[in-house]
Amino acid sequence: MKTKKLWVEITGILGVIFFVLSACQSAEVSMPTPSFVAPSASETPAPTWTPSSVPTEFFTDTPEPTIAPTPTETPTPEPVEIQFPLSDVLINFGSSNFECEENILSPAQVWISEYPYADKSPILKDENIGYYYPTWSPDGEWFAYLAIERKNPVENIFDGFRDVIYGESDSIGMVRRDGSEAKKLTDLFPRLEAHSLQNSDDGIVEVCDGSFGIQGIDGWSPDGRWVVFSYTSFVQSTSGISGGLYFLNVQTLEIYNFEDARTPLWLSADEFAVFQKDAKQIAIYTPTVSKPIKVFSFPPQLSSNYQFSSLFGNKEKDGLFIVGLDGYLAKESDLWELDFESGEWKIVASFDNSFSLIDLGKAKGVFCNSEDDTFLFREIEHWEITGSIQKADSRCSSTHFQDGAGNEVVAFLTGETVDEVWVTSVYGRTPDNQLLFSLENLGFEYSHFAQLLDLAWKP
Repeated sequence: MKTKKLWVEITGILGVIFFVLSACQSAEVSMPTPSFVAPSASETPAPTWTPSSVPTEFFTDTPEPTIAPTPTETPTPEPVEIQFPLSDVLINFGSSNFECEENILSPAQVWISEYPYADKSPILKDENIGYYYPTWSPDGEWFAYLAIERKNPVENIFDGFRDVIYGESDSIGMVRRDGSEAKKLTDLFPRLEAHSLQNSDDGIVEVCDGSFGIQGIDGWSPDGRWVVFSYTSFVQSTSGISGGLYFLNVQTLEIYNFEDARTPLWLSADEFAVFQKDAKQIAIYTPTVSKPIKVFSFPPQLSSNYQFSSLFGNKEKDGLFIVGLDGYLAKESDLWELDFESGEWKIVASFDNSFSLIDLGKAKGVFCNSEDDTFLFREIEHWEITGSIQKADSRCSSTHFQDGAGNEVVAFLTGETVDEVWVTSVYGRTPDNQLLFSLENLGFEYSHFAQLLDLAWKP
């Protein structure tokens, strides 16, 4: 997950957007503009800007997409055993940051556990503050986190809807592994919680439609200078939802905003690629410059229903892998490869749409089928299946990291209450699967509003 964001249900997010859009059509909501002044003393506020125009494209004549031939099966590699010990893991447990305040029965906390994961120690824990998305720095000396402390609420009630705006709520911080030297890196961003009245067996009840603010941490730059996070808010002029990426320099506390950008992928310490859905392109930027270095337009031959989703990179290849499908009812999804040198988009494989690529390591891609509870591993050269495992739960969540010998392994969840953390190698058709720990044995009590939110293994 690069320490990925985990466990957010896609259907839940779609439901949130539907209700919030309905609310905005009934009344105009005003959100305070996030402040980007460094929380510590400084002479001038941190600079901010938003790319205001789409530059001239580098590739005006996009080559026709080509479909790679169906690969032939290769010999099965031998299984590789997991080499222990494994590294420290951060455990994020509690109520989701997408819940409204009335449902926050257990503010999210961050704990750390060392191999063999027999006990845990708290690092971030507060009765009034929820901590989310612990994300290790590349050197493993720090981790960044999202803190939500709801303050200064303003309530708006209209036409069966109720919105609560917290003028001061969300911030980004960083702390060392032992909980020392905690630093607040941003001022507080506002958060909006949307509610609606719905019919139920008990009559009309008020339901939380979602909570909007800083949505998560999208990782660090390879050199540890930048932390990337995403923010979602209402746009008053369009009565809609606006989102973008924010690049925070942890040394200078400067923040740069890229609107219409998502799924950041670092290509080097100074360059990253992003989706720009409205502009229908993938662009390469540096964090401090609004004009992109290169722009790759989506292939114009695709239908208007065609959707690109996940963006993946691999250090062994000078390009990107992108998942796309021709409408939500498509039976197959395509895996595209974009070559940076030629600007060519090429379909390298097509898969049953019930399987989705959820994680990409150096040697293997992890695919998940939520219907039959299966993980598949495919090598990245010809995308042939090299192994599979069965899991007990339908959640498609996994974490790539390295074992004690530097081999790729994947952690995943099983159990009736999704409380068992297992690890498997990515090599061989009969991978080495082992139970790491149970959340119940570590003293976590699972409920509807208190559950495992994230896992992050130290680099």
